[in-house]
Amino acid sequence: MGLPSFVVNNDSGLSDLLGGRLIRSDVSPDVAYRLVEPLGEGGMSVAFYALRETPRSVTPAVLKVVRPEIVGSAGPTALLMIRKEAIALGRLNERVPPTPFVIRFLDTGSLLVPGIGHIELPWIAVEYVHGGAEGTTLLQRVGYSVKNTHFAFDPARAAHAIECLAEGLSAIHEVGVVHRDLTPGNVLCCGFGSSEVLKIADFGIARPSGIQATFGSVMLGTPGYAPPEQSFSSEGQIGPWTDVFSFACLAYFVLTGEQYFDTPNFAHALMMVRDAKRRSILEGNALCPELRENPSLARSIDFVLAHATTVNPNERPRDARVFASSLVQWIRGATGPRSQRSAERLVASVASSKYPTLSGWTWTVRHPPGDDRLVRSVAWDGDGHGLAITTDGLQYWNGSGWLAARIPGIPAHVTLRCATLVRSGLFLVNGDHGFLALLGTDGTYRVLESLPNADFSVLSGDPEDLAVFVGERPNGTPELHSVAACHFFRPVPLPTARTVASLCRIDDTRWLVAGRTLEGAGFAAIYSALAFEVTALPLPPSSALTASAGHVDRGFGVAAGRNGATVRYDGSRSVAAIVEGAPDLASAAMDVQGRAWVGGTGFLWSQTSEPRATWLRAWEDSGWTTPFVALHADIGVITAMTVDGAVLEGRTAAARQSSPSTLR
Repeated sequence: MGLPSFVVNNDSGLSDLLGGRLIRSDVSPDVAYRLVEPLGEGGMSVAFYALRETPRSVTPAVLKVVRPEIVGSAGPTALLMIRKEAIALGRLNERVPPTPFVIRFLDTGSLLVPGIGHIELPWIAVEYVHGGAEGTTLLQRVGYSVKNTHFAFDPARAAHAIECLAEGLSAIHEVGVVHRDLTPGNVLCCGFGSSEVLKIADFGIARPSGIQATFGSVMLGTPGYAPPEQSFSSEGQIGPWTDVFSFACLAYFVLTGEQYFDTPNFAHALMMVRDAKRRSILEGNALCPELRENPSLARSIDFVLAHATTVNPNERPRDARVFASSLVQWIRGATGPRSQRSAERLVASVASSKYPTLSGWTWTVRHPPGDDRLVRSVAWDGDGHGLAITTDGLQYWNGSGWLAARIPGIPAHVTLRCATLVRSGLFLVNGDHGFLALLGTDGTYRVLESLPNADFSVLSGDPEDLAVFVGERPNGTPELHSVAACHFFRPVPLPTARTVASLCRIDDTRWLVAGRTLEGAGFAAIYSALAFEVTALPLPPSSALTASAGHVDRGFGVAAGRNGATVRYDGSRSVAAIVEGAPDLASAAMDVQGRAWVGGTGFLWSQTSEPRATWLRAWEDSGWTTPFVALHADIGVITAMTVDGAVLEGRTAAARQSSPSTLR
């Protein structure tokens, strides 16, 4: 198996010299990076966990400093390389929302370090990625799966990973950059299940298309992943097809947990690539049973991988999306009906992992209260970034600040009402006059056909697969609309409901619905989207339920509202409870372990999935005078947003893991 980009070693001289140092941004004078501790080091640089400090907020980041010996051997080329790549990759931030599948560039500069002479060391800062229980890199996550389930990625997860990487590579290639070192250690991961996000990182040897080398005749890349033309100029020109070769090797690793070309030597790798024979995925000991038991599909996958790794660059697919599409169609052939759930063997392993109690959490203000905007709806992606509908229009929270989302094509007369995440990089928004549209971070925009004379107030799911919309007609009762393959089925009216405030998916076909009745009481119900059945859940006294959250992989859901009322659903039974003090609750979230969160004005409460668990106060600050209206939970991390756009983040100590990233 490949090696990670960084091997942790806190004894480095550069690490000792820079530990605790405050590095000011060359671009923004009010921004500085405090180096907290080294994360690890590689052949080109040393990585630090840093805090990006501004007068108003603090944001975790990863800051990489190029080693003095690299700068000494490469001269001005090292500084020029970093600056040119920062400019190229910074262009990915210009589209809002940006692609979630490439590590987000934050800043770059250079510094003089006392004790090593007058050498100017280039540095680059990128987003910090929270990996969770399975690890931060793709290398770690595949290793976790093999160790804890005895198999590499199941077909649905492998297909999702390949689609994420295809979108990331396409975004990189569109700005004229060839990555040249796509390996399992250079892909960072966050989220879980259908919300898992893979981010391409480590651009230390990336170059604009057509440039053969960065450091003269030095061979760059990773043997077993680097194609022949990258190591030997006589083998052809470098271009997007170079990354497609590495992408195919990465796909083999995701499916089997093993290297496609298992060698640490560039010359041996060239001999293996020139040999027309390729390893079959059936040779992988950790290949999942769904594919092992279908040899015809395995042979089709083998053919696609072999075609993408041919020695002649001109014979490979020229586009990452084309390669991924041809591969994924065969991988998904082993999944049967498309399910939103992860493999049970993985869910059981992750759900049983342990994290510290709430006393072990630390809290950071990512964005302070006090803005004029009002947040109406937030669609969270798996990395804790989100597209929000606000009184200032469509805006995007990128983890460290708010940006105006420039979405062409939305009619001027349409007022947007709700946003929801369909899958990573794809959002569904709606507005009055029945407006519905799918927005992609790749710039795609598609208006969906909807029902005449009906507006939608709440959305959840994937309309191209299965979704549920809450419909409103003039002077009518709320209706639940099942939508499959963008086709609207007959609505199910809720005659006793005045409003439906929240809707969340809890498994492949069921949703948790929450709102207020005509009599002024809260209600919660389970809606079966394909059976068109509504089943009410018992509740404690409340004037309204205003928020809900679920986790598809567990079949769990939680709803909360006025007077501290909550109800949890575990797939077969519900448990109602009142949060101590009966505060009004306006938001909810749940992670794969079943830990639930609810928020109100100036406080957050949390509850584990254990039987008869009580709600415990997790955070409180009376200075926060507007309620939390949107929460995003992952194992060990909670991101909370108030109605005025303030953002608070909580983390366990275990959540601050090594985050190897952009420089090798």
